[in-house]
Amino acid sequence: MKDLCQTGFDPDFGMVSDGLTRDEVARLRALLSVLRIGADGSSIELRTARARIALAADGTVRIEGQAIVQLADETITLDAATINLN
Repeated sequence: MKDLCQTGFDPDFGMVSDGLTRDEVARLRALLSVLRIGADGSSIELRTARARIALAADGTVRIEGQAIVQLADETITLDAATINLN
C-alpha cells in the first residue's frame, strides 16, 4: 500500500497534504499548537510554556520569557526615541 501522504491526501490530516511526509505533518501540527494568529491576521503570537513572542501590525514586537539572551559576533545596536531599562 502506498504512503497516503506521498499520494497527496492523508485522511489523518483531513486535507490535501501536497506530498508532505507524516513527520512533516506532525511537525506542522506541533507548530500550530503554539502559534496564534489574530482573527484579522494582524497579529501573530508564538507561545510555549514559559516564553512568548508576539508581533503586531502596528510594529510592536514583544518578547517575554524566563530568561532572554542576546548573542552577537558583532555589535548589538539599540536605536529608539527612548530606551527604558528597568
